[in-house]
Amino acid sequence: MKSEAKPTMTPAMKPVDNRESSITAQPQQPSKKDRMIAQLLADAERAMTLSQYMTPVEDNAHDRYRAVMLIDPDNKEAAQGIRSIAQRYLSLAKALAERGQFGSARNFVSKARNIHPHIDGIASVEAAIQTLEKQNRQQPVELVSSGVDDNGEGKEVVALPVRALDQRSDVLKAQLQKLAVRVKNSDEFMLIVARNDTEGRWIYQEMKKAVPGYRLRGDIRRGKSPKIILEK
Repeated sequence: MKSEAKPTMTPAMKPVDNRESSITAQPQQPSKKDRMIAQLLADAERAMTLSQYMTPVEDNAHDRYRAVMLIDPDNKEAAQGIRSIAQRYLSLAKALAERGQFGSARNFVSKARNIHPHIDGIASVEAAIQTLEKQNRQQPVELVSSGVDDNGEGKEVVALPVRALDQRSDVLKAQLQKLAVRVKNSDEFMLIVARNDTEGRWIYQEMKKAVPGYRLRGDIRRGKSPKIILEK
């Protein structure tokens, strides 16, 4: 009599939990340090667009980039930002020199050097300033007096060179200050004729620098030909 075969037992299959496969990895949240750097860089970029490179003291690009470098010394974006500020100062220096404002030009070169001592272009900009200043000296600005005003009334008229005015040149500043000393000593009344109010105020302020504490007697009037009319 044949023995009945015993049925083989197969292990029970473990039910699949589909919930595990539906769970996706959560993105890693940026650290507090990363958030701080991102905010500082964003603030620095905003300041750059407003040309707030190193001023005002409480809100400028340079301080923001330096703060990032203190947190992360190898941060490339902050390092590039500091280089960009230095390069912009060099560009401003060259533009000022081309307008005859050599003192201001050298001031911006110094700022660029202080920010980034080894920035490319410092030597070439300094050389350009020296060349332009030499050329400017070879073409001195002289204030020419005609001796009479437009109405022939005998008032002294000092014509102001338009190009030097447009440049706000250092040579013209010196001439205006020399004239201011004369006006103080003679106690003359002066009428500044300028093409616009800004130009008139600039002429007056430059003359005031030569005689601190003394009140220059005069007025400002608009006119096509810049000049100073003197009357005792």
